[in-house]
Amino acid sequence: MRGIRRGTLRGPSGVTLHDAAAKWMAGARDVSIRNRSGDIYKPSVIRSYEASLKKRVLPALGGHRLESIGRLMMHGYVDTLVAEGLDPSTIRNTLMPLRVVYRRAVSRGVVASNPVEGVELPAVRGRRDRIASPGEAKRLLEALPAQDQPIWATAIYSGRRADELQALT
Repeated sequence: MRGIRRGTLRGPSGVTLHDAAAKWMAGARDVSIRNRSGDIYKPSVIRSYEASLKKRVLPALGGHRLESIGRLMMHGYVDTLVAEGLDPSTIRNTLMPLRVVYRRAVSRGVVASNPVEGVELPAVRGRRDRIASPGEAKRLLEALPAQDQPIWATAIYSGRRADELQALT
């Protein structure tokens, strides 16, 4: 009891991860919750966090109270994601919304620590085997039909991702 009075320990809050995540998402959308830099969250970040929460995190952990999720449980969750064959970057992205939900819960005194901090994650390795030389890129473009050359030239020379290219007109 002395630790609770001093503020070094926390009493049970009863807040579930599902409830905390829903509150965080609402705050990120209405810009009352901002990132560590004090900036609003970009819509794409909010969408990706929401997708990770709905698809993987909340079905697995949503019913647990925030204070009942510890680092050992997080290691087990990561091990489960690895066993499912998920890509290391997908696992890392899955944990990002958990990090921010817990960061806010710690800063508000709801929990004493963030169980996601320090969790060992599989290494993310780049997948590019090589990059075409300028001469090879030119030959590749020349082999394409004329109507396809502009979009492929943009892709090759700008380094844009597929979704960025699809958004171009």
